[in-house]
Formats: sequence, C-alpha cells, structure tokens
Amino acid sequence: MNKIAIISLARSGSTTLSTTFETGFKVFHEPIRTSEYNNPKHADIKHILDEYGCDPTRTNTIDLIGLSRAEISPLFEKCFQYADCVKHRSTGTYWRATKALIDTVIKLNGKIIFLYREDLFSAILSLLIAEQTNIWQLAIDGVENIEQVKSKFYNTTCEIDTAYFRYMIKESKNNIIAMHKYCKNYVNEENLQIWSYETLYDQYRMLNFSRICDFIGVSKSIFDEQFVNE
Repeated sequence: MNKIAIISLARSGSTTLSTTFETGFKVFHEPIRTSEYNNPKHADIKHILDEYGCDPTRTNTIDLIGLSRAEISPLFEKCFQYADCVKHRSTGTYWRATKALIDTVIKLNGKIIFLYREDLFSAILSLLIAEQTNIWQLAIDGVENIEQVKSKFYNTTCEIDTAYFRYMIKESKNNIIAMHKYCKNYVNEENLQIWSYETLYDQYRMLNFSRICDFIGVSKSIFDEQFVNE
C-alpha cells in the first residue's frame, strides 16, 4: 500500500477522512492533542516525538513547530515506519512542516490528499467555536451523549473580533492558493488529489470516496462500513 499524507487546512474534513482511514490502517495525527499523547495507539510515534524534544504548545498540542525543516523530514520518515498515513494540519506559520511532509512523501513515492474548504466563512466560524467550546469533533469514540455535544457546539454564542475574523479568512484564502501552487509545482499529478470539504459530504460522497480509495490503492471494503456510509 502507498504511504499517504492528508494535508488540510483547519476544519476542512481531514478528521472525517482520517477517522474512516483508521478503520482500515494506522494513521498518525499531527499535531496531536496533549490529552491524546499518552494513548497506547500512539506509542510507536510518541517515542519519536520525544526523541526530537517536541513539547506541548500554548494550543495544548504536541507539534513540530519548534523544529527546522531539515529536522522534520527524517522525523516524518520515521513516523511512516509505524503509520500508513500522516494527517497534517497546515497553517501559514507552519509551512516548513508541511513542505517537509510533502518532501518525505515524494521521496517515498507516496500519495498526497490535499483538503480545503470552499466556504471559508463557515470554516473560520467552526474553528472559533471549537476553540471556545473545546469541541473539535462531533463524533468521538466513547462519547455516549453525542446529541448533547452537538447541541453545545451548535448553540454556543461565539464572541468574534470582526477584524480578526476577516484576517483569518484572508489568511486561509492565501494558504489555499499557496498550498495548491506548491503541490502542483512539486508533486507528480498521479500522486496528488485535491478535494474540497464540500465534496466529502455532498450527494456524490460515496463515489468520491471510491475515487480516493482507487487513488491510494486500497479497496473500500477494508474500511468500517459504518464510517464509510456516514
């Protein structure tokens, strides 16, 4: 099977896709939330991050932002020894990690799936609500009161700095353009797919997921039917 990188902007469907992937093979989420860091399923990856001295950040994640691009590439290579897929959230301040991941996947002749969101207003609003409620997923393993979680998320009154909101939309738009250009310039066409968040949920989502499976070289049947059909 090909090694895979899911590179996504915030709130653009990477969790939906990677959660489905996890029912068929091993996925490493980067950055990883501090609360998840000691989860046994991350044991193989944890010792690699510890080796490189990755510490919790102010956003309560373990990420690679303190490392140089030269340090990050071999780290990702080691991660791919234990994981079939790396899910990576890209931001404008985090470009060297994104580029290092792309470099690594190119070296491994792997596949890159780039996700973005056409509706940037909803993407930024969702991000701000998640930051204020600390609810990052609406379907989490082990959560029984899922309707209560959804209610809290959707009914939260979000305090928004309009200037900051406009800035975030502008930055997201610039990041999409820059990432799209970088991928097109450096990744072979047969190793790159670009999908919008909206296509993961529209009426053709099953067909689109089948195309993703064909692209990464696996049968859709290896994944949990419940996740595929959600």
